[in-house]
Amino acid sequence: MIDASPYRSPLPYPIPRELGRNIRFARILQSLYSGPDSELTAVHEYAYHRIFTTAEHPEPAGVLGGISMVEMHHLGLLGDCILRLGLHPTYSFYQGTRRARWSPAFVRYGRTLKAIIDLSIKGEQTAIESYYAAAHRIPDREIGALLRRIIVDEELHIRALTDLRKKL
Repeated sequence: MIDASPYRSPLPYPIPRELGRNIRFARILQSLYSGPDSELTAVHEYAYHRIFTTAEHPEPAGVLGGISMVEMHHLGLLGDCILRLGLHPTYSFYQGTRRARWSPAFVRYGRTLKAIIDLSIKGEQTAIESYYAAAHRIPDREIGALLRRIIVDEELHIRALTDLRKKL
C-alpha cells in the first residue's frame, strides 16, 4: 500500500455545496481535470515514473507513488464539481468552444531519475499556475476555495520533489 499522507496537507478540502448548473465553470474545470497539463495526465505520469523507478530507486518511487495518489484524489474532487455544474466529467477538455479528448501523448516520460524529478517539478509548477488562473476566471467562492486548497498540495509536492532532487 502506498502512503500518500506525507504528500497531502492535513487541511480539509472545502467541498463546494451550493453549485448550480454552470457550463462555463465546468469547462474551465474540465481542463484541470483532463487537459494536456491536468490531474489525469499527472496521475499517469506519476504512476509510470513510480513503476520505472521502483527497482533501482525505491525511496523516490515511494514519493512518486504517494504524489500520484494525491493527484488521483484531486481528479475525483474536480470530477465531482464538474458533474454538479452540469457536465459529465469525461476525459476531454475544451479549447475555446471545441472539445478535444485527453490523449496518452500528453504524458511526458522521463528516462532517468533526474529527468523524472525535473519533469515532475515543472508539471507541479504548471498545475499551480493553471489553478490560480482558473480560480481567477471562476468567481465562485466555494470553487475558488477548493482550487486554492489543491494548490497547497501541489506546493507540498514541489517541496518533496525538490528535497528528492537535492539528494541526487
